[in-house]
Amino acid sequence: MVKIGFILNPYSGLGGSLGFKGSDGIRELVGEVDLGAGRAVSRARLFLESLASRSACARDIYFITFRGFMGEYVLRDYSFRYVVLDYPDRESTISMHTVLGVGRLVDEGVGIIIFVGGDGTAKDVYMGLYHYGDLSLPTLGIPSGVKMFSGVFVNRPADGADLLCKYLGGDAYVGEGDVLDVDEYAYRSNVLSLRYFGVLRVIYAPGYVQASKDVSSSGGVEDKEYIARFIVDNLDDDAVYILGPGSTVKAIADLLGVDKSLLGVDIYSKDFFMRDVSEPDLWRVVSSHSRVYLILSPIGRQGFLIGRGNLQLSPRVIRRVGRDNIIVVATRDKLGALADGVLRVDTGDPELDEYLRGYIRVVIGYNEYRLVKVV
Repeated sequence: MVKIGFILNPYSGLGGSLGFKGSDGIRELVGEVDLGAGRAVSRARLFLESLASRSACARDIYFITFRGFMGEYVLRDYSFRYVVLDYPDRESTISMHTVLGVGRLVDEGVGIIIFVGGDGTAKDVYMGLYHYGDLSLPTLGIPSGVKMFSGVFVNRPADGADLLCKYLGGDAYVGEGDVLDVDEYAYRSNVLSLRYFGVLRVIYAPGYVQASKDVSSSGGVEDKEYIARFIVDNLDDDAVYILGPGSTVKAIADLLGVDKSLLGVDIYSKDFFMRDVSEPDLWRVVSSHSRVYLILSPIGRQGFLIGRGNLQLSPRVIRRVGRDNIIVVATRDKLGALADGVLRVDTGDPELDEYLRGYIRVVIGYNEYRLVKVV
């Protein structure tokens, strides 16, 4: 049997659909929330369901987890062997519970720590291992946060199950992943203040683990100008445009003369402009207009179009827009720096992910395109 620590941050991702760009201080922002219906729980289920389907691998796993929403409540719905530690002493948790919880897992002698969360959770896992002197312990991050700049997460929750089984079967190895986090309060004001914390040992195989984000925005200025001019010259005056985050899309908004949020999602039409919107805002607009386009630019180096930093784009919103109405823009520099040479989606809905797969045209200049695969 392989003893695996399992730790879940129940607040991870809760702020995304509301446009908060993170979950730090979420209780102060929106009050009490239903943690059982949160993004972290649903993402943990995607991982566990996929792992449970691999019966030959799953029968060799023995989880050690924590009381309540930090692991117990999701694991109890599956047939895995597991033990619940008598910790924490309350349902409402803070980051220090993760740090101290990691110490408990080290004391229990686990061979791997699997955590469900975002960059803040990765930072807490790192701090726990640092303080308890075991940074050599392999980890595996299941992505559920709003922004995930760190290179310690699998691309999708189901990938985590596949990668874990590969590792247990000797077909994956332990590499290193950077732990990065941002100041969410500055981030909500469209200021990207990034901090490097250190390196986690991460279970790795090619194509399974996301790269850490490239936060450089200095390259491709001329490309951005040509892209913006081409998009503006070809706008449909009767359509509504959803503008995703990033400097390439912001160049389009600047040319249109609207004050787009750099790190948020906005809505533009010839009749109105909505800045930094939430998922309910998006749904009200897309469900009441017949022609809606979504303009996206991939995250630098990671290549994610959907599922990182733009959780306002829910499955129902994306389905309403439709694949044919998604416009992808990127500079040549950004495409050239993609870690795997592909674009990625992680909507949280496997059927929708499958629908979005395939080759898509990426606008790289004025009336210039490149076909890039979406996986």
